[in-house]
Amino acid sequence: MLGIVLVGLYAVEWVTKTPGFGALTIDAAGSRGPGLIFAAVLLPVLVVTVVNTARETYYALFDPRVESG
Repeated sequence: MLGIVLVGLYAVEWVTKTPGFGALTIDAAGSRGPGLIFAAVLLPVLVVTVVNTARETYYALFDPRVESG
């Protein structure tokens, strides 16, 4: 779901011509700076991973339908 939000973020930035994370990602690819490209790609991956881990932890702790085997 967060991936869809990020794609929406890029689209809104493109339509409104407001620079943000999408512009940073495109500038990183254009400048061919490996550190900036690495950060621009891994930041959304890190956010998605943290959110998914938090969600799974919440389900395991608070949802009575989930059984720990």
